[in-house]
Amino acid sequence: TRGAFVESQRLLERVWQRDEQDGAVANNLAWFYSNIQPRDLPKALKMVEHALRLEPDRVEFRETRGQIFAKMERWADAVRDLEFAVNGLVENQEVHEALADSYGKLGDEARSQAHRRVAEDLANRSL
Repeated sequence: TRGAFVESQRLLERVWQRDEQDGAVANNLAWFYSNIQPRDLPKALKMVEHALRLEPDRVEFRETRGQIFAKMERWADAVRDLEFAVNGLVENQEVHEALADSYGKLGDEARSQAHRRVAEDLANRSL
């Protein structure tokens, strides 16, 4: 199903209907709901919060919620989750980009620029 987003989402929803105790499935559905058009950010947030109730310290789940908060323009909430996540996802360019944007919206230009530089370095490494 690589690249077949609609089919992947349908399969995940079927798995979810059978087992609502799988945090990874809830997190992946949250990603779909927050990234694939039409976006449903409230539904995405509900799914990732369910995943976090199951596994509160999973950095991937905190990263997903932080990205959702950023899309909702809840900058302080986004920073809180993304800073937690970046400790386990140091090489994740998207986390650093979201932190740069969020800190920028909060007026913290020094932190914004620091994360922007890391994101750019990571992007250059992947070229």
